[in-house]
Amino acid sequence: MERKWLVLLASFLSWFSFLFSMQSIPPIIPAIMSEFAVDYSTVSTLILLVALPSIALSIVAGFLAQKYNVRKMVSLGLVLTVIGSVASVLTTSFGSFQVARLILGIGGALITAIAPVSVYQFFEKKEMGVAMGVMGQAMPFATVIAFNSLGAIQIVNGWRYAVSISVVVSVVCLLVYVLTVKEKKVEARRIELSTIKNRSIWLLGLVWGFFNMAAVGYSTWGKTIFFEFKGQPSAYSDLLASMFMLGGFACPLAGYLSDKVGKRKIFMLISTFGNAVVFFAFIFIQQSLFLPFAIMLGIFDFLIPSVIFALPEEILGKERSGIGAGVLNTCLNMGVVVGPFVVGLILDSTSSVTFSFLALGSFMTIGLILALAMKIR
Repeated sequence: MERKWLVLLASFLSWFSFLFSMQSIPPIIPAIMSEFAVDYSTVSTLILLVALPSIALSIVAGFLAQKYNVRKMVSLGLVLTVIGSVASVLTTSFGSFQVARLILGIGGALITAIAPVSVYQFFEKKEMGVAMGVMGQAMPFATVIAFNSLGAIQIVNGWRYAVSISVVVSVVCLLVYVLTVKEKKVEARRIELSTIKNRSIWLLGLVWGFFNMAAVGYSTWGKTIFFEFKGQPSAYSDLLASMFMLGGFACPLAGYLSDKVGKRKIFMLISTFGNAVVFFAFIFIQQSLFLPFAIMLGIFDFLIPSVIFALPEEILGKERSGIGAGVLNTCLNMGVVVGPFVVGLILDSTSSVTFSFLALGSFMTIGLILALAMKIR
């Protein structure tokens, strides 16, 4: 296999490792709430604390990736992912559980911000959409597998056994990355702080941030909404909650099309507009339409991840693309923090599914407006 594809595979698995560990919590939220006697907004901190380190560290990691060894830093992130996952299994209190998730988040900050740099090094612009489409599959793979397996495992064996699956996944992905990736030799460059002032990269990051406020807000609370508030069966609720990510399996196709068309902005506009309409529609539709509309979320979702992650190299250039990835990861995790917390707060204070879907649709609408403001092709 050509070296660049091995690097892409290992980089994909590094993302998958962290994201699977992060997504191991939503399917088992009811069991965690029961054991530790916490409410919706409190249990959502287990997602929030995974995301917070990325907000603080991603841009710094991007600058470091510009100057230092990418392979070593991603490997460190994977080691921290293993430690955080093990600590989650062994936790004896909700406070120690939160610390474990914070450790996981620090590892994730390094992985998600720096792993794409290896891909930027090995792939050219004309195939960047496809490469980032492959990377973009990490989230749907992690979400769909976690949501459709860990809930059932928890029912039979308990939530700790379910979370222990993420330990095994993290160890395997760490070994694959260390044994596979050999970093491409690049000239060390002086860190240029002026790069961070680029308007286009921040608009792109904000589009990605608001998109993920809706995406992760829905995937985190989707099961709870459909199971506890809409009275749907547990397994069916897991399926509905995971459908948003299902379309991500077609990310390479969207990347290929954007490479061929040469215009990436239109993909962002269609995705954010379509998802906003579907979220607002959930307020009014009958239960028999839940699955078709959830599938529509997946269809609109697949258009955007590969486009988002292909653009930093085009906006900032190959040598500074790590900083762009850091901006994207910072905004992504702002979305991961805000989305689940806001929806959890709405459910705690109002028990309103209507207000929850209004919030999700509003997040996506803001992303659409920001995408319209971008001056890119």
